[in-house]
Amino acid sequence: VYLVSYVILKTGPSPRPAAWVLERSTDEAGETFTPWQYFAPTDEDCWSRYGVPATPGDPAKVTLDRDDEVICTSFHSKAYPAEDAAVHTWLVKGRPGANASSEPLRAFQAARRVRLRLEKLSQAGGALADPRRAFYSIKFLSIGAQCDCNGHASKCNGGAGKSGVQAQRASGCRCQHNTEGAACERCRPRFNQEPWQHGAPCVECQCHGHARACRYDPEVARAAASLDRHGAYRGGGVCLNCSDHTTGVNCERCAIGWFRPSGVAVDVAKPCVPCECHPEGSTGVCAPDDTNPVVEAGACECRDGYAGYHCDRCAPGFRNFPACEPCPCDLRGSEHAADCDGECFCKAHVEGARCDRCRPGYFGLDARDPNGCSACYCSGITTDCTEAVLSLAEVDQYQGWLVGDIRVTETVTPVVDQDTGLLTVADADLDVDSYYWVAPPSYRGNLLASYGSTMTFRTSWVVMRGDTSGKPTAGPDLILIGSNGMRIGHGDNVHVEHNATVVVPLREAHGGEVPGSSWYLLRDGVRDISTRLRRTGADQDQSPYRGEAATRNQLLSVLADVEHVLVRAKYHTDQVEGALETAVLQRGEQARTEDAGGALTLVEQCACPEGYVGLSCESCAWGHARVSAQGLASNATTGLASGHRGLCARCNCNGHAATCDPDSNACGPCEHNTAGERCERCAEGFFGDALRGLPGDCRPCACPLLLPSNNFSPTCELQTPDVTDNNDVVEDYVCTACPAGHAGKHCDRCAGGHYGDPTVPGERCRPCDCAGGPCDPLSGRCLSCPGNTDGWRCEKCKPGHYGEPEKGLCRPCECSATGSVAADACHPGSGQCECRPRFTGRTCDRCADGLGNVTAGCVACACDPRGSSAPACDPVTGQCPCRDGYAPPHCRGCLLHHYDNPDTGCE
Repeated sequence: VYLVSYVILKTGPSPRPAAWVLERSTDEAGETFTPWQYFAPTDEDCWSRYGVPATPGDPAKVTLDRDDEVICTSFHSKAYPAEDAAVHTWLVKGRPGANASSEPLRAFQAARRVRLRLEKLSQAGGALADPRRAFYSIKFLSIGAQCDCNGHASKCNGGAGKSGVQAQRASGCRCQHNTEGAACERCRPRFNQEPWQHGAPCVECQCHGHARACRYDPEVARAAASLDRHGAYRGGGVCLNCSDHTTGVNCERCAIGWFRPSGVAVDVAKPCVPCECHPEGSTGVCAPDDTNPVVEAGACECRDGYAGYHCDRCAPGFRNFPACEPCPCDLRGSEHAADCDGECFCKAHVEGARCDRCRPGYFGLDARDPNGCSACYCSGITTDCTEAVLSLAEVDQYQGWLVGDIRVTETVTPVVDQDTGLLTVADADLDVDSYYWVAPPSYRGNLLASYGSTMTFRTSWVVMRGDTSGKPTAGPDLILIGSNGMRIGHGDNVHVEHNATVVVPLREAHGGEVPGSSWYLLRDGVRDISTRLRRTGADQDQSPYRGEAATRNQLLSVLADVEHVLVRAKYHTDQVEGALETAVLQRGEQARTEDAGGALTLVEQCACPEGYVGLSCESCAWGHARVSAQGLASNATTGLASGHRGLCARCNCNGHAATCDPDSNACGPCEHNTAGERCERCAEGFFGDALRGLPGDCRPCACPLLLPSNNFSPTCELQTPDVTDNNDVVEDYVCTACPAGHAGKHCDRCAGGHYGDPTVPGERCRPCDCAGGPCDPLSGRCLSCPGNTDGWRCEKCKPGHYGEPEKGLCRPCECSATGSVAADACHPGSGQCECRPRFTGRTCDRCADGLGNVTAGCVACACDPRGSSAPACDPVTGQCPCRDGYAPPHCRGCLLHHYDNPDTGCE
């Protein structure tokens, strides 16, 4: 296959073809051709003949949108010149991938054969008129192409002197970069460490000289499981058909039944030698090399009861090779187990003729235990226990850590270093000498299943630069704080480097431990550990924070409920920063299968008496709660006065709750309508005696009805029961929170000033609407209306009265008997009386304008205009306003002792 860049042709004594197609074929037989470019007489013919839009202008100067775009042009179909005409077809120029590596363009250029499909003669120069010129002619054809070698060859074989298939086969690439194939399309068998890539050299696999071929496996590459020739786990080469009894991804291991002796390099010609294992004492497998520091290369894997490099002798506790039968004495529990003859001498906590079982009160037969078995702790509740069946799990969490003092009274949140990703804390963040990493909740709680395992952590720290007087400090590496208030620490070490990996065993000391590697009590009152130099000799006993060695019972009592786990963070007096790299806590989990257990042999499983649960009976069972051990009688079953954490007693909930809080002893949730810490009283809205312990002790209060709309008191109380003449006990209750307006023992009647019938559903007591006066207790009709008011609600004035009844202010009408139609009736609001004709005023007690003298029936005033000062007279008396000297009532004559002067009037 070639990559064609251009095709150039020149005609002979004839014009260029009017319509034709440049085609290519990539199949080896040359049976299928696809168009490269269309040539049409006109732009319109591009669409009508080939269904392709015309590309106007010179195609060599056009910029195309796609690398694989097939165009049509009429540019090379011009009538002239009529002969010796050239056609230049560029397959790369103007395409997007012309100046870059483009897989679509490479696929477009690829061809094994090139074909010119001539479809229409040109009419230039009268070609059709003169039949002698109606022909096609090509006198020159040039194809610019290069071998398709995928960027792995600079030369290729041209196939000169050969034709057809022979020429095709002979024209292959001269591959470089450790590739092969006609187009250098694959790596050579031994060079597949990395996947084949266009233009990139293939990388040789590291097979240590024991394989001639390899393959690339992406899964191996993702797992970084393949070693390259430079000693790095990079790439995915997998060696094939490893020779010389080797196996593995890199032929780096010996096959089963063979091993590489110590000091023999993996790349020597014959690195593996046969295992020399006794057929009866071994499984036939031996240690394949010396990479395991505790197992010698070639050491055989022995069957149970056999030992030795070749498994050719009996293991301690067995005899009579090659049968290797168990010795009478159990190696784990006897003092002289290696002696297979005579009587067995059991360790202190072991019994049995073969010293093969723990004495009552002990568990976990172990050859490493000087006493053979461990005493049952069981929180002091029982002495009956066995070895727990647990599998080993790990807690490894990096979120939620804090930093605080040794009492965890002051904490800060560490920051994540952007470069290392580690949790860090600055020395200046806390105002204490010694500070610790405070573990998140997943490291706390009940850790009894971690007893006998370890907690491993790695920390690092940065010390102030320069020549300072600072020194490394000593202190406990790990502190556990229990809910019982006990604080225990482990270690008292000085770390001189700038990092430390500490493995802390979660078990008490048995003697023979390295100084500073055991658990001890922290002294009471210690709030901080002052930075100081390492103590030696007698100074160890004068530690201001180190108390007595922690016993097994003390350690287990803390592990039963750990409140805080503290990992040391301060290691130097001039420390400026500390970092936590990892912290892994081992703990046991319930094994899912029988063979999953045994990982934690020091964890007990106690046979807990009623009321207790947990590996060490450390928790109260359902329906039981922790009570103080003080004042309790000795436990008849166990003989123990009390457990280390107090005793568990059945919940005293008066029969009204299924269980109670195992620590506070508070019952709940209370049932049967009861309430209280021990469900000792009836809940609000119920009455009765909850102390009887019966489901029906508390009954609902009816105040006066049970309907919510007519139950007016949320609380009630049981009254002292009455005893009838027949000695029947009658219980009653009194509602204690009747709302305002309700009265009676059951809120069943209305109080004074209120009316209604609270015993009728939907009814209640309402205030009397009588302006402060009394009303009928059932109907609400006012019985005594104040202030001359009247009506059902004193809502109106009494007859003969008017005013404001809503305020209790009604006054008599006081209508004039002479001037009003009715002396005892007036408007109820304004008090206006109904006046007779010629009368006016609210009470009709005066005459209308121009009239006077009420007693005379309001006659006309008739005031003499000469003697009166105004035409109107008094509306009540009828008296006209007389001038001086004139006589009333009409001012028509002169008063006594006056005379009528015609000019001036009466004088």
